[in-house]
Amino acid sequence: MYVTTTTEATTEPVTLTEVKDWLNIATTAKDTILTTSIIAARKKVEQITGRSIVARTLKLVINDYSETSIELPYPEINAIVSVKSTDSEGTETTETDYALVNNVLNFVGSGQSLAVTYTTKANTDEFYKLAIKKQIAYDYRNEFNENGFDKEVKDMLQSVTLNTGF
Repeated sequence: MYVTTTTEATTEPVTLTEVKDWLNIATTAKDTILTTSIIAARKKVEQITGRSIVARTLKLVINDYSETSIELPYPEINAIVSVKSTDSEGTETTETDYALVNNVLNFVGSGQSLAVTYTTKANTDEFYKLAIKKQIAYDYRNEFNENGFDKEVKDMLQSVTLNTGF
């Protein structure tokens, strides 16, 4: 099982102006690295929580599936774009008999592989914006040389995490 992003977010939950205000930076000298750090910090928060913070399109592929309920990663799910199954001969079928309940796709079937393409909703909760800004501050203090997570951010996000590995 793996998830890929097929359409990236067009806007981030935190703006460059918000980050510069948070870090008390008045010049434009670091704008490029700060803009990149917004995306990186958002992805770190998503990794910790297992939740999507931006609207985008994802594709989940499951090989040798036989599940009847499939929990779609990175909720909150906006809509299902397509559900396609492939049998052992390589024949692809677009499935229409499924139901989405919260982030669970209820589907009866089995086969060689299943590909579910879906969109996620943007999450504008200030809690996540704060976590992103704190992660950027951590990365900025470490001159973007460390690929780690800020302990305070990890602790903060534990209450909303769907990933039990963090």
